[in-house]
Amino acid sequence: MKLLSNKLAGKLTKDALLEILSVGLLMFVAYLAVINNINPAEKFNNSDVHRGFQRGISISQGVNPYLEFNPKLMLDQEKVPGFFPLYFCLMFVLAHISDYSFVTFLDTLRVFVFFSYVGLGLTIYLLTRSRGRLPAFIVIAIFLFNRWTVEDVVDLKQDTYVLLALILSLALLKRKPALSFFLYGVATAIKHITIFAFPIYFFELIYLVKNYKEKTARHVLLVLLMILPVIGPAIPFFIDTPQNFMNALLYNGTRVPEASGTDKNSGLNKLLVLYNQDRFQSPIFYAMPRIPLMVVVLALTVVYAFRKLNRWQYCAFAYIAFIAFNPVLYGQYFTWAFAFIPFLFPKKSVS
Repeated sequence: MKLLSNKLAGKLTKDALLEILSVGLLMFVAYLAVINNINPAEKFNNSDVHRGFQRGISISQGVNPYLEFNPKLMLDQEKVPGFFPLYFCLMFVLAHISDYSFVTFLDTLRVFVFFSYVGLGLTIYLLTRSRGRLPAFIVIAIFLFNRWTVEDVVDLKQDTYVLLALILSLALLKRKPALSFFLYGVATAIKHITIFAFPIYFFELIYLVKNYKEKTARHVLLVLLMILPVIGPAIPFFIDTPQNFMNALLYNGTRVPEASGTDKNSGLNKLLVLYNQDRFQSPIFYAMPRIPLMVVVLALTVVYAFRKLNRWQYCAFAYIAFIAFNPVLYGQYFTWAFAFIPFLFPKKSVS
């Protein structure tokens, strides 16, 4: 019996060692994939990254970046500051660390984005390995090395670190709800595409209120932890220019169809956008291209409310629906779907 136990321990140790080496190899290849595709600093001139750098510094000097937005142009406007202030505050911190040099800032941001990228891949792997180590390894390799995720990292987009915060938040929802709600607030304050995950937190709060009625103060705390990262830094800018601030954030929901690598006026977009004859640009004009997406997300929310989907499945289908129906489509949106697709695989059955 002792000999059998020692053999089993040795086998487990070998399996664990093989798993560590395999995942470590993935991370090393991820490093090679990024380091061999670094863009020169000149490519970031007049980019969202450069504007984020400038606006982060401007905020530290008391300048309101939302003054740049023209509230009369809700369909087509370049260089829109369409983020909550926490994103610009993060850019200021990184700029300050980089001694306000844009070239050094890019290097600092590269390190931050790369470790978020690797951390995100590792987190998804650890959360999905119960479905089988080999399937988890394969789907994480697909997530790490698909063209959209790699391009996302090389172009220093926000998606990897926002996704890392969101997925950690979802993982901690039942065990550490306070930290979970706070991480969701931080993720939303940086990139509000996370709004599609809001029903999960809404129904979780309802569940907690119904089952733990005596802890009202705790429920209020959860709400505050979620909204403070979003609303707290935004208060001065909203007071200063309420219309500019709100319209800059709403712009992503009203802008004209735009896409990279595909026909932006095909299918439902062609029906709802190209043939939209509302020349007065009423709210219906803005909403029509987004009706299919709203219908699908509403249906998913109803299905989730009746517990026919778990939170991981809901997010996977919500972000697949987003890239399928949103009239504005860019490559980084695919990263969101690839991050949640691994959670659609069934858990490994125990025989």
